[in-house]
Amino acid sequence: MSVDEIDTASSCRTDRSSMTVDALRQRYLELTTEVLPAQATAAWPVQDDHCFQRIVLDTLFDDVWYEHVDSPAYRHLSRQQLERAIALARSMVSDPARVRELNQRSLAHRRAAERTVPADTQRTLDEF
Repeated sequence: MSVDEIDTASSCRTDRSSMTVDALRQRYLELTTEVLPAQATAAWPVQDDHCFQRIVLDTLFDDVWYEHVDSPAYRHLSRQQLERAIALARSMVSDPARVRELNQRSLAHRRAAERTVPADTQRTLDEF
């Protein structure tokens, strides 16, 4: 199924400017917890929903997401951030090579954060 077909089938329209913030949150969750995990193959570097969320959020902030927004992140993102997060998730749906590329960037952010944070205060990778 193409991204456009997914959006057409979704109760949320692709015209995000007319969507409420709650509808944007729902679309973000749909993409990261349903669409991407369903599309993932064993060849992908990640298959779990929380991994797709980590990748999207770390890319959104160009850093470890939890340094910029409270948890759960999707409830604290602005409209603009949600729109960008949706666009990032859609880019991974339409181009699976982006998953590997953005995952590598996300992991690099996490390695850098580990070097700068004392061990007793580090957050785990799966805290969402």
